[in-house]
Amino acid sequence: MVSREIIENAIRKNLAWFTASGIMDPADGSWGVAERIVRFEGNEAADKIRESFPVMTEHGGYAVLEHRRPDCNFETALLFLLAGEYFSDRSYTGTGENILRYLFNRSGLLCNGLWNWHSAVNGREFWFDDNGWNSAIQTVIGMRFPKLDRRYKLIELGRKSAEKLQAGLARCMTSSAPLEHGRWPDPERCFFGEPRQPHWGAPAAVALILSGRGDAAEEYFRQVAPSLEKQSASEHAYALLAVSIAAQIDGRRFFREEAKRLLVRLCTMADPYRGTLPSEHCEAPGGKGIADLIYTDNWFFTALVFHPGNGMFTKLLDTILAIQDDSDDPAFRGCWRGMYDFFTGTWGGGDRYEGGANSIYSGWTNAVIALALLWTLMKGGKA
Repeated sequence: MVSREIIENAIRKNLAWFTASGIMDPADGSWGVAERIVRFEGNEAADKIRESFPVMTEHGGYAVLEHRRPDCNFETALLFLLAGEYFSDRSYTGTGENILRYLFNRSGLLCNGLWNWHSAVNGREFWFDDNGWNSAIQTVIGMRFPKLDRRYKLIELGRKSAEKLQAGLARCMTSSAPLEHGRWPDPERCFFGEPRQPHWGAPAAVALILSGRGDAAEEYFRQVAPSLEKQSASEHAYALLAVSIAAQIDGRRFFREEAKRLLVRLCTMADPYRGTLPSEHCEAPGGKGIADLIYTDNWFFTALVFHPGNGMFTKLLDTILAIQDDSDDPAFRGCWRGMYDFFTGTWGGGDRYEGGANSIYSGWTNAVIALALLWTLMKGGKA
């Protein structure tokens, strides 16, 4: 049994990483949070990263990729707001509020109810997954913090974007094209991403649930189910997280049964000792004995928070806590990097230009894992 104090300490260390690493500059969140830190030494994808994401601040051996993504910012804002509430720490609350102020008053990324991919992109790019998380988190913040809802109309905006996401899913889910990661099947070219893969569609389904569109979310998962069995562990983890949230909020029998079914399947895939899933996502290195914390185990762990009685939750919790970075460099101390190699007992396993060990994400990895730990405590601390 992990003590509350140990989990609290891990959260505080991660919050300190956000403020000390340079991923927020200024450290108070007033100009948002960068997408990630990339370590270039020994990084096989370094050239592709520099070519694809040239807006960066070099620090000698690593760089902060400075483009601001709304999804990373919303995830980090929610983390700091809830940490401020849990720890009764106004400095955390202030940082969360500053990130929201950046998003709504400074970023210029909000376009007709949807959020552009990031601050350095040319033109408009609306992604199913990013806008799904944006819509969902806006709604959560609005419901939890009425003052912020009054200021930014978060619930109203979340509902408007969920309506657009629902229309986009309806256009794409009946596509007869081959199921391929990276396809853009929207005939209106509004949304990017292949929603028949939960990586893209599950966040949109969460947005539907939080906006009261349970029937549409159920229809999405019924359409996904036939092809899901042939998809990766990562796709299953996304799906489990979404239906677990749906089961808690909506409560209908379909979501509860689907969550149980997916949980059983994922637990059979997981390492029986560590609780980690196979690294099978196409944007991350694959192999045995490695934990993917960008596309797989971060989402699986968050999903397991909704199933604390499951033995795999305790195993993965222990693993997550054990591998938190303890290096002396403030650029990494307190973070979770993108991939961990259990054979060497270090961060490793290879790199891709958006995945792998040397990409340390603000949102998808660190804010998500820290939020999962925080939710564990806020649900009663029964770890």
